[in-house]
Amino acid sequence: MRPKIVCLICFCVLFAAPLVRADTILLFDQSPITTGGTITPASPWSWENRADTQNFAERVVFSYDVRITGMSIYTYSYFAGGVGRDVAIKTWGENGMALDPTTLSRFDTVLSAVDTDGIGTYDSRTAAGYGVQARADFGTNSFFLAANTPLWIGMSGIYISYPSAPYNLGLFGLTGVDAPADGRMWQFGGDTSRGLAASSVGDMAMRLYGERVETPEPSSLHLVGIGLGVIGLAAWLRRKRNFGASC
Repeated sequence: MRPKIVCLICFCVLFAAPLVRADTILLFDQSPITTGGTITPASPWSWENRADTQNFAERVVFSYDVRITGMSIYTYSYFAGGVGRDVAIKTWGENGMALDPTTLSRFDTVLSAVDTDGIGTYDSRTAAGYGVQARADFGTNSFFLAANTPLWIGMSGIYISYPSAPYNLGLFGLTGVDAPADGRMWQFGGDTSRGLAASSVGDMAMRLYGERVETPEPSSLHLVGIGLGVIGLAAWLRRKRNFGASC
């Protein structure tokens, strides 16, 4: 076989398989059913959660690279409204162990699901409805987060008139002996940082969805490609050497 053809085959073998492997999963689960934490505030209300007034952020960090493609928070059905409702996603970086307010990034999306997934036995039916998961998919706003990189993230309502729900999206906190993290959320007035909220507010009841991004181990296919490449290179060098000697 001609050396150039061997090199071409090896190139195709090496790069035909993807260099990155990703599967959509539940990346971060701080839901009421998983943690068993006590929901705050007490029925029938939730913490006010609006992009232009009071809103919150929770800290997450992963030991591996991820792509975050969606988020859920927990609230009452009245405050969640329905699928298609506009919501704001805000993210921040960190300086030391504290949220860095200068790193704010925001995009707006819509709720893709309103259901009881993850709410557990919390079903206090009141004037505010009942406990639900309000989920938003990020679509083209999905983003990569490197391993061991802290991220602060929150989802809140937007000031738009709705026929069936206010622009306060509402938010549950989780406290008690089963509180999932440090029992605190970062609090804002609009985009202005107010620091960590009182411990009675608790951790954010939330979930993150996405993909764990991995660089796969070398497969036998890649090893074959490397072997073919070495053979092709050796043949090309030998041919070039022999051609030079004949001149």
